[in-house]
Amino acid sequence: MRITDSRHKGEVGAIGRGVAGAGCLVAAMLLTDAPVQGDEAIVELSQDDAQWVMPAKNYASTRFSGLDQINSDNVGDLQLAWSSPPG
Repeated sequence: MRITDSRHKGEVGAIGRGVAGAGCLVAAMLLTDAPVQGDEAIVELSQDDAQWVMPAKNYASTRFSGLDQINSDNVGDLQLAWSSPPG
């Protein structure tokens, strides 16, 4: 595999083609209306409010939980449980 850039005889090389390919893939994903398909087990688990299986809760990035242990009546009673100094 030869890796060059545009300064060398107009060749882009393997890295440039990889970056361009990745950019096209991201653009195609953003332009499509089709939902992102994932592992069925993860999709099923993400429907359970007690499970937070990915950073944004689910593939739809709802970031919502229907759990009601903390609500508007008791949120003022929350206290710091632990902290870690930076660094």
